[in-house]
Amino acid sequence: MNDSEKDGLISRRKLLASIGAAGVALAAHGLLNGRATEAASDNDTSVTDAVYKEKKEYSAAEWIAIAAADNFCWNGNMDIWQRGAVFTSFPSRKHTADGWSFARTGFASGATISQQVGEYGNNFALRVRRNDGDASSAQMTLVYNLSASDTRPVIGDKVTASFVLRTGSGFSSANLTAQIKGSTNVTEQSVTAANGFYSSGDSTLAGILVTASATRARYELSADVPVNVKQIALRLTYAPTGTAAEDWFEIEQVKIERGPAATLFVPDPISECLRKAQREFAKSYNYDVGVAFATSEGALRERARGTETQGAINMNVRFAVPMRANPTVTVYSPDSGASGNLFNGSGDIGALVLNINTTGCVITNNQATTVGSLYSCHFTAEAPL
Repeated sequence: MNDSEKDGLISRRKLLASIGAAGVALAAHGLLNGRATEAASDNDTSVTDAVYKEKKEYSAAEWIAIAAADNFCWNGNMDIWQRGAVFTSFPSRKHTADGWSFARTGFASGATISQQVGEYGNNFALRVRRNDGDASSAQMTLVYNLSASDTRPVIGDKVTASFVLRTGSGFSSANLTAQIKGSTNVTEQSVTAANGFYSSGDSTLAGILVTASATRARYELSADVPVNVKQIALRLTYAPTGTAAEDWFEIEQVKIERGPAATLFVPDPISECLRKAQREFAKSYNYDVGVAFATSEGALRERARGTETQGAINMNVRFAVPMRANPTVTVYSPDSGASGNLFNGSGDIGALVLNINTTGCVITNNQATTVGSLYSCHFTAEAPL
């Protein structure tokens, strides 16, 4: 290596010594999940050896890429699908993969959201599809809405959103619009409008046009976030034309981060993503079971202590993590899957939910019971953004 080449490189040991503890903390996540781990694997050495021994030199640009910034899109790898993996009915804006909501203009039908295998085979993608044969031009809009707490680190600073996207062979628009939206509403709000705008204080902070392509590619857009913004959201939308045939787009590896440019995408542990998802959606069903399925696995059970039409059963529910707001709680029969019901072993009876708060609730009967009979149910609790 000549002197000019050496000038642009720095060893691991020298870099760590120069950036100090704060720099190490910044780089640690990327180092242990990215290139340093690869180096350890490739050279049959430990991660410690890979970081500290003089076995390879990196340019400053490579080190910056390794030190990936925090991702405020906690389901950017599309790992969490608590509500199910396929969605076909959208009478209102509906949450699909956790954190992601979809609707068409006027809440039109004719669309399907589904989980797909991602680029690397061990991750997922979210597909937004206009059903084959559908001739509606109602706009298709997907939104990821950040909480006020996740938005706080980027207020008064730059924010960058990046994602991998591809389109179907029959994608009917010349391009897709990606936007960073902002809300100046004084309180945190959910996105419920069909067009994916905030209901109050909505503004567009940045936008790009993504040209349709069947080949996966990474795109990014950046925005200045004004100091009066409470929340931001990533919005993707297109206006279809003609009669649909393979009219879809897929998105994956989404990152929303502080700074003027995108850094390396590193998936967070699924356990951490699930914990964040459960602030907005909790359920008693097994993780891989969708809502309203007829199954006894994971169901709550309690024997009736009397025959009263209310209060003979008191199932105390505690959510896995505190929810972001008092949720809407729905009870389901484990036998029929019908909402609003308990199952008594031979049939369904009415259920009632009381004392709902961010940490739990009480599920009781809303119909006469039989003393000593075993009653069971499932529940979901929703406080989505």
